[in-house]
Formats: sequence, structure tokens, C-alpha cells
Amino acid sequence: MALEERVTEDGVRYNELHLEATPSFARQVIQKRLDFLHKTLGKPNDSVVRVSDEAYDEIGRITGGNPGFALYIMKIVFDEGNGSGKIKPNGEPYIVTKENVISLGVTFEEFRRSARGVASMNYTER
Repeated sequence: MALEERVTEDGVRYNELHLEATPSFARQVIQKRLDFLHKTLGKPNDSVVRVSDEAYDEIGRITGGNPGFALYIMKIVFDEGNGSGKIKPNGEPYIVTKENVISLGVTFEEFRRSARGVASMNYTER
């Protein structure tokens, strides 16, 4: 992520924010969301949910570093974890593993196809 100051032809100054779709940025976004979850619950970080380094790597690989898609993957993992009783509020932390992510069977190509369909649908509905 980079912030760059720009000036228009009229001399108006503005800041331009560049977001990079990298696995490390997607990891930061996920970690901030998990930190917020723990803060909201009044629990220490990593006490309810933890993500293994291998899971972060796999999420980065299949999402191409897209932070929105990375959060979507985490949502699906949580939904499956809750549905199977793996996330327990008063127990040991639920550890998201590479296997959890792989078991979803989601690929970046599927996400891109899906996103294009939604974008074209939204455009035609206007």
C-alpha cells in the first residue's frame, strides 16, 4: 500500500492511494479482522481463532493476494468451522489450517469468473 501526493493541472493537490494485491497485504487484512474479532470478544489475540502460516500462504496463492477474496475465503472457513462445532467460545482456539482452505476447493479462476458475472449483472441492471 502506498500513498502518493498528486497535483492536477489546475494546481489542486490530492492523495492517491495504491493498494497492492499481494499475499502479504491479504494476510495483514485478515489479521486486522481477527484482531478486531478478539478485541470485540474481549479476548487476547489468537485465543479464539488462529491462522497457520501455511493457511495464510495457501490463501495468498489461491486469491492472488486479493484482500476481498481472502476475507471471503476466511468467511467460508468460519462458516464450516461453526457448522461442525470446531469454533468453541470457551475452549481452545480454532486453528485454520492449509487443509481447511484446500478442502473448500475454491480457485482464483472461479472467483474471477464469478466476479465478472456479478459485475456484468450489476451493470445491466442499471
